[in-house]
Amino acid sequence: VHSALPYENVEILVNGDIVWSKSVNVKAGSHSYKGSLKVPVGGWVTARVHGGAIKWPFMDSYPFAETSPVWFGEVGSTDPAVAKAAAAKLLKVLNVSRASLIKGYGEAPIPNLIGQFDRAEKRLMEIIDN
Repeated sequence: VHSALPYENVEILVNGDIVWSKSVNVKAGSHSYKGSLKVPVGGWVTARVHGGAIKWPFMDSYPFAETSPVWFGEVGSTDPAVAKAAAAKLLKVLNVSRASLIKGYGEAPIPNLIGQFDRAEKRLMEIIDN
């Protein structure tokens, strides 16, 4: 980790789940962490750091950084069980978002927006059902 600010937590995520974390209280600079993980055939891994005091040059509510994903096998690969679980979570969020959208637009017709939600719902259902 190379950081211009101190941070308090380091985490490794696999397919969105925290699989390793460590509370630290390190100064700004470079710090190394080593270890190994069992990973699924498909999916991705990221690392993130967060927590700590806010001071220049940081301009947010708290320090936070996460790497881009490193994919297992090939970009876009998935573990089928993880994909189904993620699709189920996204479907719940989609339904809440759809209700908020409809309420926000009131009586105004929004067929294009509703069509986008319908297509997203259909795709998520395909992932869940396969």
